[in-house]
Amino acid sequence: MATSDSFIMDSMSDSLLAAVTETSFYGVHHPPVAEKPPKPLNELSLPSAVINCYQRSGISHLFAWQAECLEKASASGKYTLRFATLLKSVSFVFIGKRNFIFSAPASAGKTIVSELLLIKSVLETKRKALFIEPYVSIVQEKANYFRKLFSSLHLRIASYAGSSDSHHAFSNSHIIICTIEKANSIINRLLANRDDLNEIGIIIVDELHWIGETNRGYLLELLLSKIIYYNHLPATMNPVQIIGMSATIPNLNQFAEWLNAEIYETTFRPIPLEQYVKIESMLYNKQFMPIRQLQFSDQWNQGDSEGITEIIWNVIEHNCRSVLVFCSTKHWCEVLGKLLAKNFRRIMDDKQIHPFDNAKLEDVIEQLRRTPAGLDADLACSIPMGVAFHHAGLTIDEREIIENAYRANSIRVIVCTSTLSTGVNLPARLVIIRSPLQNGRCIELSTYLQMVGRAGRKGYDDYAESILICSKKEVELVRKMFEQQKTKPVNSCFFEAETHTSVKRALLEVISSGKANTKEQIISYIQSTFFYICSKSNKSIIDEQLTIDKCLRWLCDNELIHCIDKENSASESSLRYEPTQLALAIISSSISPDDGLKLVVELNKAQRSLCLENDLHLIIPQHLINSVLTTLDWNVFHTVWPTSAVEQHVAHLVGVNGMVVYKKAASLRIEKREYEEKLDGPRYARFFIALILNDLLSEKSMCDVIRKYECTKSFVQQLQQTTATFTCIVQIFAEHLSWNNLKQLLNGFQSRLNFGIKQELCELVRISILNACRARQLYSDGFTTLATLANGDAYEIERSIKKAVPFQTTAQQLADERQGQTRQDRYCIFVPGRSPLTNAQAAREIIEEAKGLLQQDLQAMGFGIVIQKPQNCSKAEEHVSNSDTDSDGEENENERDLSPPRLSSTIQFPCLLDDKNINIRNAYVDGKYICSEFILMIEHKETIAISCFTKKIKKMNSDPSVFHINNQEELYLQYVACAFSIHKVYIIDVAEDEQYFQQHRMSALIHIREKLMNRKHNAVVFNALHTLFTLSSYLAIPRVYARIIDLQICAWLKQDPIEFDRIATWIETHHCVLKFDKSLDAYKDDDHREMACLKIAGEVLLYASIVPRIEQQMNKINLWNYYVNIEMPALNIILQMLLNGVLIDREELINAREDLLTLMNKLELQAYRLVKRRFKMNRQKDLIRILYGELHLPVQRTPHGRICLKKSYLKVLADKHPLPKLITEYRQVQSALDRCIDRFEQVFQLFKFISSAFFSIQVC
Repeated sequence: MATSDSFIMDSMSDSLLAAVTETSFYGVHHPPVAEKPPKPLNELSLPSAVINCYQRSGISHLFAWQAECLEKASASGKYTLRFATLLKSVSFVFIGKRNFIFSAPASAGKTIVSELLLIKSVLETKRKALFIEPYVSIVQEKANYFRKLFSSLHLRIASYAGSSDSHHAFSNSHIIICTIEKANSIINRLLANRDDLNEIGIIIVDELHWIGETNRGYLLELLLSKIIYYNHLPATMNPVQIIGMSATIPNLNQFAEWLNAEIYETTFRPIPLEQYVKIESMLYNKQFMPIRQLQFSDQWNQGDSEGITEIIWNVIEHNCRSVLVFCSTKHWCEVLGKLLAKNFRRIMDDKQIHPFDNAKLEDVIEQLRRTPAGLDADLACSIPMGVAFHHAGLTIDEREIIENAYRANSIRVIVCTSTLSTGVNLPARLVIIRSPLQNGRCIELSTYLQMVGRAGRKGYDDYAESILICSKKEVELVRKMFEQQKTKPVNSCFFEAETHTSVKRALLEVISSGKANTKEQIISYIQSTFFYICSKSNKSIIDEQLTIDKCLRWLCDNELIHCIDKENSASESSLRYEPTQLALAIISSSISPDDGLKLVVELNKAQRSLCLENDLHLIIPQHLINSVLTTLDWNVFHTVWPTSAVEQHVAHLVGVNGMVVYKKAASLRIEKREYEEKLDGPRYARFFIALILNDLLSEKSMCDVIRKYECTKSFVQQLQQTTATFTCIVQIFAEHLSWNNLKQLLNGFQSRLNFGIKQELCELVRISILNACRARQLYSDGFTTLATLANGDAYEIERSIKKAVPFQTTAQQLADERQGQTRQDRYCIFVPGRSPLTNAQAAREIIEEAKGLLQQDLQAMGFGIVIQKPQNCSKAEEHVSNSDTDSDGEENENERDLSPPRLSSTIQFPCLLDDKNINIRNAYVDGKYICSEFILMIEHKETIAISCFTKKIKKMNSDPSVFHINNQEELYLQYVACAFSIHKVYIIDVAEDEQYFQQHRMSALIHIREKLMNRKHNAVVFNALHTLFTLSSYLAIPRVYARIIDLQICAWLKQDPIEFDRIATWIETHHCVLKFDKSLDAYKDDDHREMACLKIAGEVLLYASIVPRIEQQMNKINLWNYYVNIEMPALNIILQMLLNGVLIDREELINAREDLLTLMNKLELQAYRLVKRRFKMNRQKDLIRILYGELHLPVQRTPHGRICLKKSYLKVLADKHPLPKLITEYRQVQSALDRCIDRFEQVFQLFKFISSAFFSIQVC
């Protein structure tokens, strides 16, 4: 019977929990679990808003162990201080929060404890929370669950997994759910950005035992080690709390020592689990004591000697529950699934019953039919009988559809491999393990516990059962497995004796973060790893010092870090390790150093000879690392060898020889110089993969690709996802190395690879409901953009979606049309992470999502600005008059009403008079070499403030045919000042810089040139068109790519202009703190040099200090996005025009002139017909006489009483007669002719390449 209280289970999908009593099919009584009474949520120290969220989901109580664990974790999370005495003075030493680890069996309810700790931390500390899951599928599921559960709290929840990231920006999110790889990337970025890690308050790690996983475990260890190291830094005032949970960690004490954590452990399981072993027809318990003899019907178990059919049918028929069957291989899964379906049909025919919901199962089949892979023939046979198989050979969509149907109790039986025991929450009433052997060996105890842990669902079952089927030969193996009291301890996978890949990556990440740059700090960081704790307890003989030295040498030799000796001494303590640009690119791309070096070599090759006639050559660099193809079928390769000249040319460029492919396929002898497996094998495999992806990008169906290349659908999908993810890595890598052309080429490539589409569909597939097939159908029906979808008719979109069924024959289409109305209510549209939709629901959601995406795009471009009027404006002032006698004064008043409000807070200049740390120095040391600190700053700081000092020199030009922007004077660059913070200002003497450049072909200004040509950097200036034009002209910069922050324009947008006099006054006031260091002593002897350098040093100091204030003030009124998306690109374009000019096509100019003259003649003729005589259209007296004297139109006067023919007055008269409108159009055409076309023609004879400065002056 259902209890009045609701209990929690370890599930994200099940929230309403009730206990149900039923009888086992073999008649064993199961007593209830003895446990302390549950505790109401409102008796715990939880915010009332959180309690309401859970109560709405049907959860009002916690198990006693959950309440105890929550209280203990909350207590450990409090900040602590301890007293320390030093030299008879008392001080406080900050320790911070203690971390927390808890362990409980599967289905005990661990998840809700972590949820409550997370939401409590977010609401109380106002800091972000990171929730780490090992699988992509769980990340998406948990994100949707959190959005639904905490919807009333208005929290922004982001998910980062695989190649799909959340639409919520990280900076705007409160809860971030991500995979291990994404979490490591996030932590690296936050550590590198100084105090950004303070944004994170808590990190929760689900499945903490994954640290022992061979391939990905070391990444989780690195991530947590960095947090531990960060928490122990003296400067850390807000440590990050780590919460770990798992069901299978026997060595919890080791983890507690490593994480400095308190632990909580329980063996409580809310649903009692009875574990049995079946040998032939006898059922035994775990101690191999016989329970009963099982009797099976031969008629119902045809082909099933183990009687699995009848065991499962009893559970389905009598208990209406679900069953999981674990098999060793994918083939076994499919065979058993089909066998169960056949036997179930016989049983149903014999008993004349049908316990399944046909309508829901038809929906499942329809959802599978509409996936990119189409409907699998074997699933089409088994699903109507409530049976499905689940393994890695299915696509992700197929697996998720089957999982959703199983949770909804539509599919009752899933036959699966052991992968379903972890990563997916699918509880069952009965779990059957068909064999204890996997790959010829007995399964581990931990694997067995994960499998049987799926049995039992709180609220639906009051007991659970598992059956392990084994033969007599396997009894001893199973007995030994059961005799293990505990699972094997979880050990670190951090250390590799041969390559040290993980150690190299660990060192590079922590060095690049700037938190450990000395040898002492690096050793301290390594001692923060779990590997160090394990090696101490295991007393393993590993020389950490030797390993660290070896890895540091490797990183230095490969130019990933460079060593700086600040004190010019030979001791190791004075050495400082700094990352190079390549290292930062590798860390930002989240790849290992070894893979990064491979990638940079391959991309360099590709850039030198890239064939862009099709996508094939562009695909090849996108799967350099971790190729999913292990073996190459040379016969298939020879069959699909490209025949087109372009593809063969690409094969030649990448070093793939068709003759080698033919010889391998024919098993002919190949010379070693032609082909060597170790060196050339990966290259040939990559080309084969590129051919598959090239066909997918051409929108060939997945079935056609599978047949052509003789591969599985799961392989093709895995290939798409892996390559799409790596494309994102390559884009980030190229951006950090300033390979802008390559980055531009890859724009949109990730979406194309993910969905297998052409470029034209990239915009449509941004909508979550649309896959390649639906997007193509909508595009064919005229819905080509988000705008057309947002404005589209729901019925038309629904019709398009109905037609979007892959691989449908003409007969199937006719059958669909005959069904007509019956299909309208079918839930046939699968959406990842959500419940399925009908066609009509999908059409409405597509329209709404398209509108939302359009709104986001407009806001990102700066069009989401809402201009508010001052509060004291009355309604009368807001109204724009429509009277026939509007005056100039009224027009100006209305314009003022519509203008943006002036900020009440003006831009305040900071006072730095008490700052004793301001340091102004020369960028050159004794003129011999560039200051090392300057190089470090310019390499690692993204923002630089720049000011220039120029000297005007009069010039004499006797040749009047030579055109100059300014014929009187020229500007010569003398000094440049740059600042990276309010304490570091560097002066560059241009003459000194030129001398250094002549000797070394490198200089300080060349470093600034590289910064200005890097898209990820910011240049803060005042009057960018003067400063950057001067610098760019001198340094021969063709185009400035850096983000230009022009304080003059920012202040103008705020309607608070900064006057030059105000800047000069501030510099004069701060002369006392603007002091040169010893490197600028020579400047003090020359008053002109000293005053010039003090002037520009003061300017950059001011610019660097007021940028944050201006950005903050502009963000408050939504003007910063407008500046970034509108003004900044416009500034770049104008600057490019100033630098490079504008090419004028004289023929087009002449044609434009003729067109304008023809239009003017037409307008004159129309005016003459209206008045019935000729007159001059540009003569004021003629127009006044005709309009007011002959046509008797109302006289328009200015406030001063003068008769006026301005545009605004003519607009009033246009409603009364067509002539005023013709006059307005004529004036516009004449203005374009006089101000633009004729002005260009005047100077065209003198020069063909017109400066954009002249262009901008004339046009404006």
